[in-house]
Amino acid sequence: MRILENLLPELRYLYEAKKVKPKVEFFDNPGHLEEMYLKMYGKGEADEDCLEYASWSEHYDVYPVKVREKLLKHRKKYNISIRQIAVESDYTKNWTEGAYAKNRFKKIRLIKEKGFDFGGNIETYNNRIVITMFNKETGLTGLMIESRELTKMIRTMFEYMWESPKTKKN
Repeated sequence: MRILENLLPELRYLYEAKKVKPKVEFFDNPGHLEEMYLKMYGKGEADEDCLEYASWSEHYDVYPVKVREKLLKHRKKYNISIRQIAVESDYTKNWTEGAYAKNRFKKIRLIKEKGFDFGGNIETYNNRIVITMFNKETGLTGLMIESRELTKMIRTMFEYMWESPKTKKN
């Protein structure tokens, strides 16, 4: 009986450990966005590319240039490259040409499918997912999810699309 009593705390811990839930954070301003991305990128600890679905049919000015430049500098410092699948549009059509992607530390493939423009970005790295929505009326909003399982799911779907013959390669 004493053996069972001694094992009970450990058994409870093992039982509760299986109930790990994703951590979710919401953001609704550029400063918080910067904080979320820096948290996701960390110091380049993950042995993987950052993966991004980009759905920009047009340019939205809700994502400040100074924040983008600071995040790019951070990614370069820690050697975090991005592989991005973007919807081809008038705004994105030249992203795979010339130095655009190279200067942004990215490899970009465009998808021409109509109806694929979902109005935001999904980015995953380091067991975190950042989802941002761009809207001219409401500005920038999004959330960050920390979950190994959800990250694996997003990465698997991304890899399938990356290799799809409908994705224009650069």
